[in-house]
Amino acid sequence: METNTKDLLWLLISEGPGIGLRAAIKCYHTWNDPLRIWQAGPEQWRAAGLPDKAIAYLDQGPALEQARTQAEAWKEKGITLISLSSDLYPETLKTIFDPPPVLFAAGELDLLAASMMAVVGARRCSSYGEQAALYIGEGLARRGYAVISGLAAGIDAAAHRGALKAGGYTVAVLGNGIDICYPPENLRLWEEIRSSGLILSEHRPGVRPMAGFFPRRNRIISGLSQGVIVVEAGEKSGSLITADFALEQGRSVYAVPGSFFSLKCKGTHALIRDSGAAILVDINDIAPAEHGLVCSHEQVEKREPESEEERAVLRKIAPEGTAMEELLTVQSDVVQLQRTLSMLELFGFIRQSADQKWVPI
Repeated sequence: METNTKDLLWLLISEGPGIGLRAAIKCYHTWNDPLRIWQAGPEQWRAAGLPDKAIAYLDQGPALEQARTQAEAWKEKGITLISLSSDLYPETLKTIFDPPPVLFAAGELDLLAASMMAVVGARRCSSYGEQAALYIGEGLARRGYAVISGLAAGIDAAAHRGALKAGGYTVAVLGNGIDICYPPENLRLWEEIRSSGLILSEHRPGVRPMAGFFPRRNRIISGLSQGVIVVEAGEKSGSLITADFALEQGRSVYAVPGSFFSLKCKGTHALIRDSGAAILVDINDIAPAEHGLVCSHEQVEKREPESEEERAVLRKIAPEGTAMEELLTVQSDVVQLQRTLSMLELFGFIRQSADQKWVPI
């Protein structure tokens, strides 16, 4: 199928000299239809606040055939151009202050209609942060959400992997062209998401990553999600930008508490103290997704305990329940024990009773 003309027009508008994101969004709110933008004429363009360079560009008329040739070449590589006029463009993203005029997508396009939850955090995360993100990614996938993040090292990558491990869906939003994997060490994960999930970017293929692209990318992550979970973030972490966008967009914001002594958790704790972020201590605090493309418990086979630690803890749990203190005799590291119990709970082997004991299911 040939690329829609309105998609091509939005591409040409968004990349026009002197236009930029803000001017393109102003055009969207003023005329809505890209055909009307091109037909408006210099007087209306000037009244809308477009600079002379943009007016001269629009006055030349759209280079449609050139854009169509480029879009068809992208399509042959499995890349789809989606604009504000496309039926595929997510409605949730249209509601934010500055939605990207075009998106480039590769993978399962049906995921654009999925219920999404974002998981973000530090690139240089602690072992605790990585384990928490992996666990949350798995839990969200099993509760029916597509897990959305930015494919960065650390928390982002762990959340993506958690969703995939659970047999669920995950979406990666990049700060560069979607045909470029950044950081390079996440190449295998990038390939897996492109194969079974979805990769998105507002930048055309071939665009290299630049520092300024990543904060702007974060508004898309929050804009596509129903809520944002911050796992581990320092005082100046880019994850706090995502949380700020989420709060501005009316999305839910959750923060995972960390160590009192960890600098990596200063930003997370500040979110709880200053921004009213909800403290996330149990994945069940997040309601199951109500709509969209979901991955249910029935779609994922229940795995067997994977490690000797899991098997040992499971053997220790008595039918009437076993307290945490008793389980520490099997696995003395409390952080690792919490991780083991979380995995056993996630995969349906155990649950916690009202008296805080662990009981088998």
